[in-house]
Amino acid sequence: MNNKLMKIFCNLGIFLFMIILSGCLNSSGTAESPAFKNHVQGYVKVIGGRIFYQTFGVGQPIVVLHGSPMDQNSFLPQMLELAKDHQVTFYDQRGLGKSLNTKINKNTITAKQFVADLEALRQKLKYEKFILIGHSWGGISAMNYAIKYPQYLNSLILLNTGSATSKGYKAAGERFTRMIAPVKVRMAEIENSSRFKQRDPELVEEYFRLVLKKYFAKETDLKKLTLKFTQGSAKTAFAVSGILENGYLKRFYDLTPKLHKLSIPTLIIHGDKDLFPLWTVREIKTSVPNAELVVLKNCGHFSYIEKPKETFGAIREFLWGLKILSKDPGYRKEKVVKSSKGINLWTESFGDRINPAVLLIAGAQAPSTYYPDFFCKRLVEMGYFVIRYDHRDIGYSTHLPIIKDHNKPIYNLFDLTKDALAILDSYKIKRAYVIGHSMGGNVVQYLAAFYPERVLKVISMSVGVGIGTKITGEQSAKYNAVMKELLKNKPTGDFEKDWRFGWKRSFKLLHGSRYKLDETMAKNYIKTLYERNKNDIKPAWNQIAAQQNKAYVLYKLPAGMLFIHGSEDILSPPEEIQQLPKKFKTVILDGVGHMFLNRSLWNEILGVIVKHLKVN
Repeated sequence: MNNKLMKIFCNLGIFLFMIILSGCLNSSGTAESPAFKNHVQGYVKVIGGRIFYQTFGVGQPIVVLHGSPMDQNSFLPQMLELAKDHQVTFYDQRGLGKSLNTKINKNTITAKQFVADLEALRQKLKYEKFILIGHSWGGISAMNYAIKYPQYLNSLILLNTGSATSKGYKAAGERFTRMIAPVKVRMAEIENSSRFKQRDPELVEEYFRLVLKKYFAKETDLKKLTLKFTQGSAKTAFAVSGILENGYLKRFYDLTPKLHKLSIPTLIIHGDKDLFPLWTVREIKTSVPNAELVVLKNCGHFSYIEKPKETFGAIREFLWGLKILSKDPGYRKEKVVKSSKGINLWTESFGDRINPAVLLIAGAQAPSTYYPDFFCKRLVEMGYFVIRYDHRDIGYSTHLPIIKDHNKPIYNLFDLTKDALAILDSYKIKRAYVIGHSMGGNVVQYLAAFYPERVLKVISMSVGVGIGTKITGEQSAKYNAVMKELLKNKPTGDFEKDWRFGWKRSFKLLHGSRYKLDETMAKNYIKTLYERNKNDIKPAWNQIAAQQNKAYVLYKLPAGMLFIHGSEDILSPPEEIQQLPKKFKTVILDGVGHMFLNRSLWNEILGVIVKHLKVN
């Protein structure tokens, strides 16, 4: 292989072979692309020329961004799947496909210009907001656009994206060099032929195929890939690649500081066998607040060819969640409910009111968002109407004077139970599925014991029923240590300090060992508590006092009631749940603590909950 091409393909190898093909794939194993009546095509004027675009379908707009050296045509069969319920726009980046009437030089082939071209397209299509999907190099361009124009994005989806840092790109380049070693001899033979030097389309395609099979977890999946070149497109692919390799990709770059400032819902999909190491996308996930990462097993760089079901399933779940969690009053509503003695309760509902209702009740000192948005969304997807709320003395609900003597509470669990009933009455719900965590578990037990006519099924999590199980000295020591840590936590005016030296340590004690503590989830949980309580969490101690003198409800609880408990719960020993009468259903989660602060853990719990709700 000559030195010039080696430089392009080794330093930039990801760019020409992995990134390139963001827009050059075609799955021969799938059905033909559906015909769309709503198909529009045209050109957009940009600096130095014009770019060609096409739109398919109707609905919320999506723009799909392919990798630079190729065009949109062979990208279409896969992504048209999304045009079934969205308006999807594809365009040929400058100098490629039908966008050849643009200048190709070091001043026009730049990351900055790619962003400007996309913005020109947005203005042409008059999109106030849209969803942006970027694959490979297109992912880097998508991140650059999100940094420059976050106000125009509903969400960002990165498929097998290039790295946000030059360090990550270098790591992929080194891996690329090792990958192509077995085919370097044949590549050199092709490079030295006169046909290749003239960019013969067939030979260029063979050249690419030698390398591309290394980008699949299963090399046999290469047969699902269709490459189509003309002599012109082959020449421009090499020209554009060479300019980028000697420009943007040659310099040091690091997008992560700017990604930290984004507040755009972001989904990252990556294969565990991708050319870009997993740490490169975990770096992006850590940088973008609340970003979601889906890692596909036994998948390489082309997730939508190798794992189409999983890829489009993850995209649809993510987009459906945005629809549910948007400000669209048909999916998400806020409502203030009046309870007894002037108590106002802030509530939030998700989904369609005609569906069976699920009331989610959080624990002491916990805002309603203890139950994450994605958890509520999944319940809605499964056919439920979901309500969560802030208890009195928490969040947006009424705050009462702080008691001075914890032995003299100003309300009790019966009052908190009546709050839950007031919410059901306000929503005109006769009976509901009720789910409670910690103190919320006590409330659902009271609902089941004293108001059985208002509940369908009852699930109590991370709390006992007052059997009086003896605890060991070791358990007592752990309990006292955790409570000591929890009592230290209070706003000081420096949130980062509060988190790093207080809450983070407390959550690690409460979380359990099997799942890693999701620090982003935990940190956002406390941030919400601070923001809603205006940096004053003392009123929550009223709730803790309210749990004294609990009524003994065990004998009144209905048969079949479900108890979910962690085997490493320090605040509520699991032994008590294990000793419950057999008429109850119990699920002990191995290696799980008192708090649920990990997405995978919530998904496991969701599976247990839904299975219980659907059993007659």
